Amino acid sequence: MPQINTTIGLHTGLGDMVCLSWIAEGTRATRDPVTFYATHSNHLILKILGQEVSDRLSDRWVAAGDSYLTELKERGKRLRLDYLREFLGIEAPFKRPRVVLSPADIEWAHQSRRDLGGGELVLLFPQALFPSRTWPAAYWVDLAWQLKEKNIATMVMLAYEDKRFTNTPRYAWGYALNQIAALMTVSNLVVGNDSGPAHLAGTIGVPTIVALGPTRRECVFGHLPEVIGLSSDAPPGCAGCSFSAPYRAACDQGCQMLYALKPDAILQRVLEELAKTTRPQARVSTVK
Repeated sequence: MPQINTTIGLHTGLGDMVCLSWIAEGTRATRDPVTFYATHSNHLILKILGQEVSDRLSDRWVAAGDSYLTELKERGKRLRLDYLREFLGIEAPFKRPRVVLSPADIEWAHQSRRDLGGGELVLLFPQALFPSRTWPAAYWVDLAWQLKEKNIATMVMLAYEDKRFTNTPRYAWGYALNQIAALMTVSNLVVGNDSGPAHLAGTIGVPTIVALGPTRRECVFGHLPEVIGLSSDAPPGCAGCSFSAPYRAACDQGCQMLYALKPDAILQRVLEELAKTTRPQARVSTVK
């Protein structure tokens, strides 16, 4: 199998690295396991996901970007992992990768939870690369305050400083990916957009609520039973459009489906999930 080059093409984000890791993990027991070429944050997340990754590009490499074009053409009728496997010519079934963190990372996460009160912890990830997949900022702020009113410890997790969310009860930015993954392992619930953090949290095994607009849970998160997709019934015909009609130019600036999904709806589902007596266990290995 040629080395997968993660530095070019369409599949170069955090969520893409997580999806590709599921595929690569399925090839571990074969005679031709998948390896990666990656730099910077992609290199780090692939290592966290236990993958064989190099900072040197081999003579034989392939990018996985064109599979996304097929997914769009078919309007996401199949699982995204299957589009990727088909494009890469991989027949081995995909398999969940195990997240690999150091004991120091895990202890830091437990201490962080204790610092937040030691009770239930919900992580909110409001940022996303594409506005069409992003639940409105005002709704995230409302949700954060509503959770505080319920005495539920909440942290708004930001990739970078974002003034839209600095009026929430508790927020932070600049955490390393290993810290984010570790904090997910000790949280009760993650809430996010159709974006990388939701893929990572679901893979770790944390119950995860995702606000969905133009994408469909069955396509993007169908391999993750831990991920709960929420969308609105209005406007009619828009849910899961997969960026085809009725998708139009205005949708690039924000999805009406996501605007119609109100904070109360997500709050109610958060409370339902937190009320459950059992939850999936985080799938994490530790290395010194």
